Amino acid sequence: MVAALGITTVLVTHDIDEAVYLAQCVIVLSSAPTVVQEDLRVDLPDDRDQIVTRSLPRFAELRTHAYGHIRAAKAR
Repeated sequence: MVAALGITTVLVTHDIDEAVYLAQCVIVLSSAPTVVQEDLRVDLPDDRDQIVTRSLPRFAELRTHAYGHIRAAKAR
């Protein structure tokens, strides 16, 4: 629906699962000075269901990848 209207939405969250579930891309920011650490493309199906989508192996891979970048940003 949103894509058909040509609308872009920005969601700011600290919840990795929420970000991966809702987004088409996840931008991971570093700690100060803040820079884009990772621009992660979320290649999950557009039609998502909470239970089914979160049980997909690809969801776990994307979540783990994003979490790794967040941990790396905290370590700096």
